[in-house]
Amino acid sequence: MSVSVRWIGIDKFIRKVRFKSKQVQAEVDAEVMRGAFRIERGAKLRVAVDTGTTKQRIQVRKIKKYKAEILSPTHYSIYLEKGTRKMVAQPFLRPAVDEERPRLYENLNKIVKG
Repeated sequence: MSVSVRWIGIDKFIRKVRFKSKQVQAEVDAEVMRGAFRIERGAKLRVAVDTGTTKQRIQVRKIKKYKAEILSPTHYSIYLEKGTRKMVAQPFLRPAVDEERPRLYENLNKIVKG
């Protein structure tokens, strides 16, 4: 299971970044990864622990430049996150994303605006 974050205006932002120096581009890419690792850390702090497998398996993967994925590959992660009709939801990924989003946006804008 992975969580997608939509950033309205991301295409415009990436176009702006492409006209910046290679150093700025590298800083933006690095901040995306730092943000992904902060989300991973937040998810690991929030996840319900029984055996600890889900917590151990939450991971970050770089997809491409300016894009990372935070995933929890255990087959039951979705049931923890969303719940079932017999089990109340115990979200861990979405709250971690929601907590990190403002910080990530602010940091990226600072880098681009210089």
